[in-house]
Order: sequence, then C-alpha cells, then structure tokens
Amino acid sequence: MPHFANARDNFYVKIGVGYLKPNKNSSYHENLETYKNNSFFINNYLFDSGLGYQLNDKINVGINFQYGKSKLNAGSLGEDSYTITTVGYNGLPARVICTPFSSSKLKITTTALLANVNYNLDKIYNFSPYIFAGVGMAKHKYRSSDSQVNCLEEISNSYRAVDYKIPGKAQNNFAWSVGVGGQLPINERLYLDLALRYYDYGQIKAENKKYINGMMIDNVGTAKVKIKGAMFLVGITVKF
Repeated sequence: MPHFANARDNFYVKIGVGYLKPNKNSSYHENLETYKNNSFFINNYLFDSGLGYQLNDKINVGINFQYGKSKLNAGSLGEDSYTITTVGYNGLPARVICTPFSSSKLKITTTALLANVNYNLDKIYNFSPYIFAGVGMAKHKYRSSDSQVNCLEEISNSYRAVDYKIPGKAQNNFAWSVGVGGQLPINERLYLDLALRYYDYGQIKAENKKYINGMMIDNVGTAKVKIKGAMFLVGITVKF
C-alpha cells in the first residue's frame, strides 16, 4: 500500500537549466516532393521550473514551465532547381533558377507548459530514481537571419546569391515528453535533481515568401522543422 504524505510537507518547487539535443533532420516540401535537409542546431539551452504535489510515496503530480532558445543552421533543403520570376535591381522582371533554402539560419524561441506525473521507484542508497511523463502545449517563435538562395540568371548565365528573410511568426503545438530522473539529497529540504527526457514539441513551418535587397518572390517553398529530441536537465528541488 502506498503511503500518503501529510498535506504540510507534500508540496515542492523545482528550478533548473537544461541542454537540448534536437533531431538534426528537417524537411523541405514543394508540392508533392519532399527533400531531406542537412541541418544542425546550435546554442540549445533552456530554463526549467515546476510546481508539484506528492500524492503518496509513489506518485507526484505537477506542472512544468520551460523556456528555451535555439539556432538552426540548414543547408541545401531543395535538391532540384526551378525557374522563378523576380523583380531585379533595375525594377524589371528577371527570370532566375533557384535552389530553395540553399543556406538558412533560423532563430527559434520555445515556451512550453506541461502537466506531468512522476512515478517514484525504490531508492538506491541515497539516490531516488523516478519515471517522468508529461503532456501540454508548446509555442514556437522563429525568424530567419543570414539566409540565401543560390540563383542562376538566365540572361547573364551567372550565379548570384539572393538574400531573403523569413518574417517572425509564432506557432502553437501539442507537446509531450517522457523520461527518467533521480534526486540526491543536499539536506532534508533541498535535493539535486537530474533528468534525461525525450521530448516532442511539434514543428514549425517556415514559409519563405519575401526577398529583400530589391528582390521579391511569391513563394520558394516551406521548410518543416521538427522540435524533438533529447533533453538533459540539472536542477534543485525544494520540498515544503
């Protein structure tokens, strides 16, 4: 039979930091064609906090809030080139052949709120392991920087790089996470908390519809970046 904790000592708060190791693959979609992207994330850190309640000696329930920032470097999203019509620097129409998303950098900010359950396992000496599961919502804000497509002008038959920007957008996604963790006591109230989780916070769809530097285009395709992977967390839990 599980032992139910006293109401006066079964609340706790958590605060910590984490590192994200996202799935490196994103994809580019053009009509019915899908291309894989060679991309990688950099600077993937997040802030993690939570409030919980210990129902008994086996079950904890709580709410987790996470805020993180990532940068995505992507290259050669489209394998095939195709001809588009743009407006040249002289204001006249120009026909160019472009490879979409030849070089793209996205700045991504993620905010997530999850309801979670911890199942506490038997102690191993002073180490208290647990299994974690959570579901909720994640909001992703993103914008591009230093992005280019490589274009071949039909008239001059020479390559040039055309800069573009993805305007800042926000998208909401269903989010879930599972993992394992454990606590080491510092004193009777403070605990060091370590966790390893798999997370899936949905995806962002980056639609490129606007060039800068005097070039305009209706659409060069959509990049879909999945926000999922491994999460490593280190924090402090305070029990009341």
